[in-house]
Amino acid sequence: MKRFKKLIGASVVVALASQINIGILNTDFRISAGIVFLAIYLYYNKDLKPIETGLISGIAVYVFRVLLHILGKGNLGDVVFSYQLEILFYTFYGVIYSLLLKSGTRENVNQLFLILVASDFGANLIEASFRALHEALQFNYDLITTLLLVAVVRSSVVWVVITGLK
Repeated sequence: MKRFKKLIGASVVVALASQINIGILNTDFRISAGIVFLAIYLYYNKDLKPIETGLISGIAVYVFRVLLHILGKGNLGDVVFSYQLEILFYTFYGVIYSLLLKSGTRENVNQLFLILVASDFGANLIEASFRALHEALQFNYDLITTLLLVAVVRSSVVWVVITGLK
């Protein structure tokens, strides 16, 4: 029950942090602060399973975004599918993170930084691929470099926080 409460608490914090976001390329594709909090939670709570935490966080982000959209615009419009892709992003972040994380790696924050960049970039590439298939998102060199830059910046923030707290 304690782990479940921690999972729900982490997901709510991630969902709240994800409301701090910017849209890119004039689409519903959003870059948010939520993943920073997810990465920090996963680092400090070894009992949280990355895939499960990513999935539940993605669902929480989706619910918060839909509720705020309804409150702000009064209807859902065509954002239901677009916002569902947040679930895909957070889940794949957890999958990639889980696959790359090996015992002992978690303690080496420099190696962890590379895992965080790969997880962020990989999950964003997957989300962007789905958006390119279903929306007017152009999958090009500029998008890839933007996603890589975002992954490095967000992972750097996590690295600074973890290093500072050590």
